[in-house]
Amino acid sequence: MVCLTLLPLLVAAITLPGCARDVTCTTEVTDAAGTWAGAVTDARPEADLRRESLRVACGKRCAASGPTSTPGCVSRCAVDAEVGKIGVRTSCEEGSSR
Repeated sequence: MVCLTLLPLLVAAITLPGCARDVTCTTEVTDAAGTWAGAVTDARPEADLRRESLRVACGKRCAASGPTSTPGCVSRCAVDAEVGKIGVRTSCEEGSSR
């Protein structure tokens, strides 16, 4: 009888740590040639998702420049966005729990 009363507590203790909320971060990179957007959804820290969505947007920007894209284009784009050489706008919002 005691085992049945402890069962809900045990189930709650096991499932509680898995209640991480998904966060979606969307970044838009803008320069004279256009605007490119990147989005990432995960339960990782927001700073990681912001950085990754910037890299996704920069990857699209570099891909748009064609097959002659120079090595390191994504990294340079991310740095240029961070220092304000190109426009960047990032927003993050919390979604449903996993």
